[in-house]
Amino acid sequence: QKTFEKVKVLNPRWSNPNKILKDSKYLYQLNKKIIKNLYKKLNSINNTNHSEKFWYMLISPWSFPFIQIVFDRWNSINSIIRQNKKKKFLTNTLNFKEKDKLTPLSTEEFLNFLRNDYWNQFLCQDIAKNFNNILITEKNFNLRDEYLTQENKKYSSFKFNFLKVLRNFFKIFSGKSNQYFIFKTYLGMWREFLLCLSLRQFPCFDEIKIKIKRKKINKKLRASLNKSIKTKGKFEKYLSRIFCDQFPLVFLEQFFDLQKFVNENYFLPNNPKKIFSSVCLWGNSAINYYCALKKEKKTKIIYVQHGGTYGITKTHFNTDYELEISDKFLSYGWKFDNKKILKFGNIHNLKKKYSYSNKKRFLLFVSNKRHKYCTFLNSNSLWSIDFINTIKFYSNFLFDLPKNIKNNTLIRAMPNSNFSEVDFFKNLKTTFQVDSSKNIFNLYNNSKLIVHSINSTSMLETLHLNIPSIIILDKKHPFSNISKKIFMNLKKNNIFFDNPYIASRFVKKKWNKDIESWWYSVSVQNSINKFNLNFSKNRTNVVSDLKKILIN
Repeated sequence: QKTFEKVKVLNPRWSNPNKILKDSKYLYQLNKKIIKNLYKKLNSINNTNHSEKFWYMLISPWSFPFIQIVFDRWNSINSIIRQNKKKKFLTNTLNFKEKDKLTPLSTEEFLNFLRNDYWNQFLCQDIAKNFNNILITEKNFNLRDEYLTQENKKYSSFKFNFLKVLRNFFKIFSGKSNQYFIFKTYLGMWREFLLCLSLRQFPCFDEIKIKIKRKKINKKLRASLNKSIKTKGKFEKYLSRIFCDQFPLVFLEQFFDLQKFVNENYFLPNNPKKIFSSVCLWGNSAINYYCALKKEKKTKIIYVQHGGTYGITKTHFNTDYELEISDKFLSYGWKFDNKKILKFGNIHNLKKKYSYSNKKRFLLFVSNKRHKYCTFLNSNSLWSIDFINTIKFYSNFLFDLPKNIKNNTLIRAMPNSNFSEVDFFKNLKTTFQVDSSKNIFNLYNNSKLIVHSINSTSMLETLHLNIPSIIILDKKHPFSNISKKIFMNLKKNNIFFDNPYIASRFVKKKWNKDIESWWYSVSVQNSINKFNLNFSKNRTNVVSDLKKILIN
């Protein structure tokens, strides 16, 4: 920490909630403008006649995060230059010999790249070339394939292998004639199976991963694409060029390969009446293409919220985009002024029993991953936008706890994450126990109190299951209009805190004997019920109610 304090760190632009709101609106519209400028050119290149909305649905799962990332890196460098106008900067750069490898094949490959050191090095040094104050030296660098490949962990367990066999079995029966495409709904395998059977079809549990061999980039074609984009100012001019350079191959040179792959996938329905999913609008170029194509042919998309954050934060581009594209949006209980939204309830299978006992040992602190690079612009993203101050904020809570509670505090790290990256100042693991097991429900069951440091699915889970919990979020956390009053009510009942020291004092006061009497008091239970009604509403007949929505 002493070494780090000698380093001057730029104050993140998006640590200011007002800038998040302003920038998110600008970038959302900028994405639309770019695709509007490009779609006719893309139709001409590919000899197709798709609508603007088709291309918008296909490209946006890549272009939304890409534009946000470029904007963030540009402004970070620009801010340093503006604050040091009289200074010159020297930076060492890598001359990537095989630069084309850094252009993603698909949205999926881009999602691997965006947290990759070499891809981010390439992007930042490319941006730096646009500023006269920065002197650049280059060093040749041979970019090997393994530098860009994310290592996939191989799982081998009875459950994993059984599910793999089950998925392959259902692939035989799910097919082109199905009237509904039901894909990754978060219902759970059993309830998704029951829903499909009630609709007289078999489920599709397959991953549907693109298997396309990479071809060469056509630089002349990409240069012509760049000429179609109308820009304002230095940033947009640069963005236009890098947008076309980084445009995934399956949207341009290999569009027909994508088309062929989807058409030959024998279990994607030919003419579905409805598409029902929690994730089909993101992160999978084949599914994005399929949904865009079917939407163009008047198939309805019924979309369901897939986790926390929705309805609670002021800025959430996932919500904005999913509401724009879907024909009906099933929320967990909240509703904006939008006719598409149906207050359906929490779709997760949350029926686990929790029984309080003062003998339970742990205070479970639910942490987040540390993302080295800022990737998505939401007002819930301080763990990636402003990590240093965020970890300091929560350390104030953890280290202010008395020794007897510290000894029984368990930090829940995200599965498959590297906790040493979260433990930035190297003082958490030496003081607290850490657990990154996949089954968080086992941890809930062994805990006396849960502490949430993120507005996410786990927060909805414990309040829904009525497990003693507190929420600690920074004062800067911008709540939506519908969540402000509800969180103020949680604060009044000591469920929500925006001051880590007040939170730790409350835990210290209640830890030995009073958690049960506090949690099950009438005022606290009323506050939790109000929260659940709006953000994690209980739905009894989930499968039969979903069937009615799909049939109607």
